[in-house]
Amino acid sequence: MTINLNKKSKRPNWAPLLTLSLVALLFALTATVVLADDHILYVDADATGGAGTGASWANAFTDLQAALDVAEAGDEIWVASAVYKPTKLVDPTNSQTATFELIEGVKIYGGFAGTEASLDERDWTTNVTVLSGDLDNNDVGADTNGGITPRAENTLGLNSYNVVIGNNAITYTNATVLDGFTVTGGQTTGLGGEAGTSDGAAIRFGDYASPILRNLHVIGNRSTDDGGGIYFRHFNNPIFDNVRVEHTFAKDFGGAIFMFDDNNPTFKNVTIVNTTGEYSAGIYIHDRNTINIVNFYGCGNVNIFGDPNGHGNSGTTLSFGSENTVQITNAAFTANYANENGAALRFTRDNDITLTNITMTGNQSAATDVSVPNPGGAIFSREVGNVLTVANSIIWGNSQTFGWGEGAQPTVNATYSIIGTGAAPEGVGNITTPTSPFKTDPTSGGDETWGTSDDTCGDLQPIGTSAIVNAGSSAALPADILDVDYNGDTAEILPIDLNKISRVSGSSVDIGAYELYIPPTAQTVTFTSPEANTEVPVDGNVTVAATASSGLPVTFSSLTPSICTVTGAQVSLIAIGDCIVQAAQAGNSEFGPATAQLTIIAGKRLQQITFPTPAGIADAEAGDTLTLAATADSGLAVTYTSSTPSVCTVDGSNLEIVSAGICRIEANQSGDAEWKAAPEKAVTLFIGQPTFTTYLPVVTK
Repeated sequence: MTINLNKKSKRPNWAPLLTLSLVALLFALTATVVLADDHILYVDADATGGAGTGASWANAFTDLQAALDVAEAGDEIWVASAVYKPTKLVDPTNSQTATFELIEGVKIYGGFAGTEASLDERDWTTNVTVLSGDLDNNDVGADTNGGITPRAENTLGLNSYNVVIGNNAITYTNATVLDGFTVTGGQTTGLGGEAGTSDGAAIRFGDYASPILRNLHVIGNRSTDDGGGIYFRHFNNPIFDNVRVEHTFAKDFGGAIFMFDDNNPTFKNVTIVNTTGEYSAGIYIHDRNTINIVNFYGCGNVNIFGDPNGHGNSGTTLSFGSENTVQITNAAFTANYANENGAALRFTRDNDITLTNITMTGNQSAATDVSVPNPGGAIFSREVGNVLTVANSIIWGNSQTFGWGEGAQPTVNATYSIIGTGAAPEGVGNITTPTSPFKTDPTSGGDETWGTSDDTCGDLQPIGTSAIVNAGSSAALPADILDVDYNGDTAEILPIDLNKISRVSGSSVDIGAYELYIPPTAQTVTFTSPEANTEVPVDGNVTVAATASSGLPVTFSSLTPSICTVTGAQVSLIAIGDCIVQAAQAGNSEFGPATAQLTIIAGKRLQQITFPTPAGIADAEAGDTLTLAATADSGLAVTYTSSTPSVCTVDGSNLEIVSAGICRIEANQSGDAEWKAAPEKAVTLFIGQPTFTTYLPVVTK
């Protein structure tokens, strides 16, 4: 390949793919497919003792390829944390063609511990799941880094050309998902051209592929042509969602990601750091593409070589060919280095590029060729017809703001922005500042040379006293069509900044990728009643009260719903145990959230005894036996005792009259695991004195 950017597509080498398709067809006709009832296939490299059918975690496949061999459209593959190596050969005679080939309509999720019952339970950042092309296990540092090849130059020996691929004979839709993996250790060769094994060392697709690539960490991959990490060719509409690419290398274009012509990709929450390309690091996208990028961060990316003619063929972080429509919002470009032109942004001709809330600083371009009218620049326009619409953006503190080729000065329409360190450009709301608006600036490190490993990215959040605070136009913010905050609302105005805090926190949006963040004032919540560890019987209620030091209202909830429930400030005890009530104040723009807890002891239920006068007492005399009929409202049995045995005695519930006189009987219920002992209830009976027996009240103790 030459360094001319006007590349022409090449025909794919169909022979390996046709062979692969025939092998796959033969396998499908002969294999026994065992699927879980819920169409989830489970993979756990550490599974032991199971049937190995993939039908559950207990019976998981131990190899990802085994799941791919039986998966069909509509299935999900859940993969537990481990290092997985590809085994399927595109070319049966070449072990380095081993790859994981995606299947249309199959969603592959990594990041499981191997016990989860729902997708929401997984933690893909903790349960690191690695797809590694280090086939012979000798990549430098991989064995001490959880199986992850840490840098592109650490790939050694027999590595997979492409760790993950899409079959170019298949049309992939957004129903195909790769989510929750670290993809590492891919290393291409110079064979096969753009359709072969020289591109996309980590992930490679050809044409008509629109997968969702989500929650991916692409690291330590190396390509001998384009796309050090990820490669797409023509007519693709992929979704990149929360993808980080670092320490990848391309000998040609797109040290991180490469896309050819007629694509419509979306990039959301994408980070490109420390990638390298001989002619383009970062992301390179060629001609006639429509591109939407929201929440993008690029730092420390380096392009090594430039066009020997010095005419702007190379760029670094984001590079575009011709006739592209590009929208970039909430993006930071810092400490990137171009050996020639366009350290942050570079494009060829007839591009329509909109930059909203962008921060570009510390980007260095080395070109000084006198044949270029204005070489270098954080932003470089190679040819004619480029239009930049810039709003709410900072392009400040770079080696040079703009560079352009012969007659190629771009049209720049800027509003509410800072561009360069001189006078504010023409346009509504534009301002200038002689001093840095950032907390800390990027630096060239101890060696004072940009483009080396000791460069620092800086903290690009605004200083509170900076002129950029509240100086942007909120009306310039686009709709959240990519749902960058994942709340399902794509009609709302962009709600968050690059730090994922509220995009408009003051009277208007701040200029740049970051909104000024002022930590809220701490507040405390204090219970005022009842006292801690107050005992309340089950079935009882208690009213709680608490105050917040901010004066804001407090809400209550139960942290032990099996013991107690809360409605408003009313706590209802429903079972024995410790009832923990939480008082919460959610905070606002001035105060941070705060909570407090109160323990209420839910005690045994209370019971009472009802003790009626025994029937026949008025006529009772010595030798008579009467029946005692006291009851407890718990339903538990009552016991009786006589404190006047010379007058009356008790046998079970029988009252036996011994002589005339005063008879006193006590009724008791001692309780059980649910009920407290009842208060004793006693009656006093007058034997042989009917006048008094009739009118004296029952005496209780």
